[in-house]
Amino acid sequence: MASEKVDDGLGERLLLCVQASRTVGDLREYWADKPWPEGFSGRWFESIGGGGDQPAVANRITGTDIVAVAALSVRIPIWMSWRLLESDSDEIESLLAHIPRDQDLWVAVEATVGGGSEADLLWSKLAAMSREASKTGMRRVTAGKLLARKRPRLIPIQDTNVMKVVQLRAGCGWWLSLRHALSDERLRLAIDQRAAEAGVPSHVSTLRVLDVILWMRGRG
Repeated sequence: MASEKVDDGLGERLLLCVQASRTVGDLREYWADKPWPEGFSGRWFESIGGGGDQPAVANRITGTDIVAVAALSVRIPIWMSWRLLESDSDEIESLLAHIPRDQDLWVAVEATVGGGSEADLLWSKLAAMSREASKTGMRRVTAGKLLARKRPRLIPIQDTNVMKVVQLRAGCGWWLSLRHALSDERLRLAIDQRAAEAGVPSHVSTLRVLDVILWMRGRG
C-alpha cells in the first residue's frame, strides 16, 4: 500500500488549505457540541471509550473501536467484526505491538510506515478482510480508519473527500508523502494554530485536525 515515491509538492498544497479563511469555521462546525442527530458524528471518533490508543487496549481492536469507526460512516460487517475480535485477534495484536503508539508521523522512520512495515502489513490485512466481508469497495477506507483509531498520531485517514482535495501525484504514497509534508514545521504550526482558534479538543491529534480540514473542504 505505501509507495516508496513521495509527492514533494504536497506540503505547500496542504499549507494553502490550512491557511484558508474558511478553515477555523469548518473546524468549529465539525466539533460543535450539538444535540443528536444534529452535527457531525465524527466529532466522537477519538473520544469514544477514551480512545483506541490507551495502553490497555492499544494493541488489540475492540468493540469500542468498531463503534468509533461507525462515527466516520464506516459500518463493519459482522463477519469482519468476528475476525477482528476473535479469530484473527492474535495476529492483529502481534502487528499492532510493533507499531509505535506514541510517535508522530513526521518523526517516524520510513521503516515504520513504508512498504513492508508492520503498519503496511496490517493495513493490507484489514483491507483484505474488508473486501472479503463486504464486497463494497470500501476496504481502503475501513482499513485506514481502523488504523487511525489505534494510532491517531501516526496513521492518517485516507478517504475520497480527502484525496479529492490533496490531489496526490500518481504513484506516490499517502503515508510517506504526508510524513514528508509534515516535516515542515510551518505546516504543523499552522494546523495547531487553527485548531486552537477553533477550540478543537486538546486530545485530538494534529493528523486528525488536518484530516478534518481536508474532509470538510472536499465535502463542500
